[in-house]
Amino acid sequence: MEVEEGNYLQYNSNFIMNSLARDNNGQENLDDEIQYRDRGVQPKLIKNYILGDVLGEGAYGKVKDAMCSFTQKRVAIKILKRVRLKKIPGGEASVLKEISITKKLHNKHIVKLIDHFIIEEKGKLYIVYEYVGGGTLQQLLEHSPKGKLPMAQCQFIFKQLTDAIEYIHSQKILHRDIKPDNILFTHGNVLKLSDFGVSEDSSQIEDFECLSRSYGSPAFQPPELTQFQQTFSPFKIDIWAMGVTLYLMTIGKFPFSGTNMYTLFENISKCNIVFPTDIDKDLQSLIKGILQVDHNQRFTLEQIKSHPWCLKELPTEEFVPLLPETKFLPLEMAYGGDEEEELIFGYENDPDQISSISHSTIVKHNNSNHFYHDKNITLSSSSSSLNDSKDDIVVPNNSNIINELQSSSDELSNHQLNVNTQAQPPQQNQDPRSSPQPPLRNSSNRRPKITFESPVDKNKCIVQ
Repeated sequence: MEVEEGNYLQYNSNFIMNSLARDNNGQENLDDEIQYRDRGVQPKLIKNYILGDVLGEGAYGKVKDAMCSFTQKRVAIKILKRVRLKKIPGGEASVLKEISITKKLHNKHIVKLIDHFIIEEKGKLYIVYEYVGGGTLQQLLEHSPKGKLPMAQCQFIFKQLTDAIEYIHSQKILHRDIKPDNILFTHGNVLKLSDFGVSEDSSQIEDFECLSRSYGSPAFQPPELTQFQQTFSPFKIDIWAMGVTLYLMTIGKFPFSGTNMYTLFENISKCNIVFPTDIDKDLQSLIKGILQVDHNQRFTLEQIKSHPWCLKELPTEEFVPLLPETKFLPLEMAYGGDEEEELIFGYENDPDQISSISHSTIVKHNNSNHFYHDKNITLSSSSSSLNDSKDDIVVPNNSNIINELQSSSDELSNHQLNVNTQAQPPQQNQDPRSSPQPPLRNSSNRRPKITFESPVDKNKCIVQ
């Protein structure tokens, strides 16, 4: 963008342009078609990922909201400091084991691992996962007025959790840390199991004694670990944690508690479960069958799936809502974030999901001061075809605009579906359908080019 200051022109990328200004009454102001405002802090770019807000923090690092600049898909990046990992025995090896296990799992109920890399200069390890924006089961419980969920919602969640555990067990994987914080939801109500930090691949274990040590959350540990038993069934550890989670969802509190770790483990070993008087008898039978002190008597996954409570139809109740969809902040800063606008990118890795931009989109032609406003342009998802054919251009029935577009056909010969603000010099034999370059890295002497495409009207508009 060029900003006139005195008698000379200076390129300044610290401002962004809104396509349409509005007056105090919220009406379109045709006299002032361009509005300039401060861009704010430039977002960081790590490899080909634009970093956003912090989603969570732990002892060894944090998880950040991010977006892949190639696919424009939203992701979550776990950033771990290697200095902190090296302070604990086998810390970095444990993280690499988590990566290895997660790469092995491919199921709709498992959070997908997308990428991982190390940047030696920063001393950090980056693990890229798919973005799951509906929140965790723990957040659902916290937002519920009574601290518990409706029975129909509990059944819906528990059946998905059973499918997730059944899949990872079929792959010889022990999760060992099943709890509400590690159960995520998409905005399509699909459960995703996450955090395989203390998981084990049983096919790679020679000495099963290592599984006798407690690594997960204390309140979800089974009696065989709290009593330090030498013989137990490793896969029944996850099933016990499923029972504790089910009790927490339906009753609204933990089945076992204690003022300290010793008291908690003692109560778990005694396994004295108290149920409310109005509890469903089938649900009570299911929880009792799962929370058995003797792991040999504990329900298997097949017994859980065929239990009457999981099969019967419960009365319909209003579900506790998931967390609302959010905008990706760096793109909101870069391309506008007014209340009247919709700018939501790359949710849930869903190719059928399309986000819309309700504000006007500007087409500016080279060697011309004319601007054309085309409302209701939609931005297609990243899985849309990158078609460069000129036949895809559809313009309104306006002779002046058609003449202008025809006069500038050389400029419109190459349109890609991307948001690319890193200008690069032309290269010979360069494929115009190649992956877009990372955005928000503008050259000091080039203007950013933004291309939007409507999958419905096949309109392509360029801001340059």
